[in-house]
Amino acid sequence: MLSKREFNKVSMLKSHERFKVRDKRGRARYCSLPELTSELRHRYLVELKAKYWHHFEEGKMMPESLLILTEAVNRSLDVSDKPLSDWDYVKGVYENDIRFKILTKIINWPCIGYLMKKAFYTRVLLAYDCLVNFYDCHEEAAILFR
Repeated sequence: MLSKREFNKVSMLKSHERFKVRDKRGRARYCSLPELTSELRHRYLVELKAKYWHHFEEGKMMPESLLILTEAVNRSLDVSDKPLSDWDYVKGVYENDIRFKILTKIINWPCIGYLMKKAFYTRVLLAYDCLVNFYDCHEEAAILFR
């Protein structure tokens, strides 16, 4: 794994699709574009996970949102050689949520609909919290890599 200093000293040399990287001691080594991309993606996801925890510790995120978002990052870390897929996981959590689908139908029933409004509100609030923190943390992590 490359250190942060190595990534700061990456010079793109387009000779034979290889990239020159300097390590901590100043020695040059060459790596391929897929290796470099995978390493950069891995570093981005680790930083993103730290941002999620930071938001949680500051009280900007609910615990359930933290669990969903860190699980999304963990799944993306498992396949760091492929494009980012954390949004697909977060989106799938709410598209395939049976409780949310049931609550949207029960909320209109006259007898128990009133009681289910709180549960429906909680699910919508959790979805909103996940989406807001997903966007904010991605923005903050992206700033570090510019």
